[in-house]
Amino acid sequence: STGVPGKIDPLAGKESLTMPTRGVDDKQSEHPHLSEHDFVKNMIPATPALELERRAAQLELLNDIASKITGVLELENLLDRVTSLVQETFGYHHVSIFTPDREKSGLAMRARAGKFAALFPDNHHVLFGEGIVGWVGARGDTFLANDVDVEPQYINYYPDLIPTRSEISVPIRIEKEILGV
Repeated sequence: STGVPGKIDPLAGKESLTMPTRGVDDKQSEHPHLSEHDFVKNMIPATPALELERRAAQLELLNDIASKITGVLELENLLDRVTSLVQETFGYHHVSIFTPDREKSGLAMRARAGKFAALFPDNHHVLFGEGIVGWVGARGDTFLANDVDVEPQYINYYPDLIPTRSEISVPIRIEKEILGV
């Protein structure tokens, strides 16, 4: 592959390529550090137009990579996408991601997906230790409540609208630092 979308380098992956070409073996012995692939590729004369085309292809590839990295680095979009994927993949009624909000001594809901996502205001917060999410945010351990009716840590902010039967909260962390729940 040439690294250029839609263009194929027929010599790619042919490091042990042998070509019956007159005079090539003599010249290659002058450059023993080059593989046959690189040597043959370098024998093609570099015209200004060809160099310009190669440079344009390299810049296009770098631009494509940069745009993909930027897309991932937009945290809000990433969190929204993750919650949607988890909700769709596992078929949960509601999925949310909370991140630490040290100023408010708790966790801020940063993304949500599912049937009940619209019920929560944009500034929804829970205190560390409050409810299952707050408990996980404070301790960093996964919490599974198979029956929330008998779980004293469970809090339903909308009991008339959200018929939750079970809940799981999982810490998102790097080593010991909790990045979210």
